[in-house]
Amino acid sequence: MDVVRETVARTVPTINYPGATAFHNALDTNLVAACTREKTPEQAMADVEREWKRIARRIGEEKLVEAIVTQKQAWPTIVDPA
Repeated sequence: MDVVRETVARTVPTINYPGATAFHNALDTNLVAACTREKTPEQAMADVEREWKRIARRIGEEKLVEAIVTQKQAWPTIVDPA
């Protein structure tokens, strides 16, 4: 059981928060656009920033911060040496 305990302590859980899918989709869409040269990398990242700000405003920044702080309790507590 020690192996399970140590493995779980090192496992990074998915961070669930309001709008997570929208944030990921905005990043994915723009990364693909940059990789396929539909946009420059700079333009793609500028578009991600604009979309993320819009998503955060729609959801509410305080609500996002609260969700992330609450979930931080489930994050790993062991850091392996590099």
